[in-house]
Amino acid sequence: VELLGLGDAVVTPPEDRTHSVYVVQLASAVRETPKVQKRNPDAHADMPCVYVGSTGKSPYERFLTHMQGGQSSVALVHEHGMRLLPALYSHLNAMTELEALLREDSLAKFLRRQGYWVVGGH
Repeated sequence: VELLGLGDAVVTPPEDRTHSVYVVQLASAVRETPKVQKRNPDAHADMPCVYVGSTGKSPYERFLTHMQGGQSSVALVHEHGMRLLPALYSHLNAMTELEALLREDSLAKFLRRQGYWVVGGH
């Protein structure tokens, strides 16, 4: 039984838990872009810049897709992605697609409150 934070308990069969959230550390230069600065006004100078996403693949497979470039890659991750940070997300996985989308947003907000520079996460 999972609680989505919406007041309803949802029973999710294990075979429907095919999605994950993931966090990629980005190069510190990303912090200098106006868009990132605007979205992270309370970020701490010494905290990493990260990308938060969700996927139906494994986080590692999705990271490789970003790094290879192409249509399904996020340019910022392709150009500045350094490594996955599983300590920030692995305890949250696996989940349904809807749960992953909701968790992506809440994880991004949580990391922002902790002082991270966050990109993605809707």
